[in-house]
Amino acid sequence: MKRKTLEINGETFELFKADAGTSARFTCTGADYDEIKSAYGRPSDAKVGIWRDWCEWCYELNKSGNPCELWIASHNCMSFSIHGKVQHDGHVYDLWITKCHNRAYLIV
Repeated sequence: MKRKTLEINGETFELFKADAGTSARFTCTGADYDEIKSAYGRPSDAKVGIWRDWCEWCYELNKSGNPCELWIASHNCMSFSIHGKVQHDGHVYDLWITKCHNRAYLIV
């Protein structure tokens, strides 16, 4: 079965419907470029690069009038996952970004 996808600012996400009760409202926007250092202390250049690329992606969305907020949701010595929210085409999506998946959950 082919999954539905959504492209936002050049990134492709698997599209899902969010569980009931998830809030479509959010007021904070952006991403902290240095959050990766808070999570790891001395992160590898690869981790810094991945995180900053996502921060730049979020920044570009905010600049274009599409509110975006990202943060590091969890991490271990090998990898980290990113959680966030973004508004795109009049809808709000919960984002989960891991090394294996980019998922967008439509908040209804």
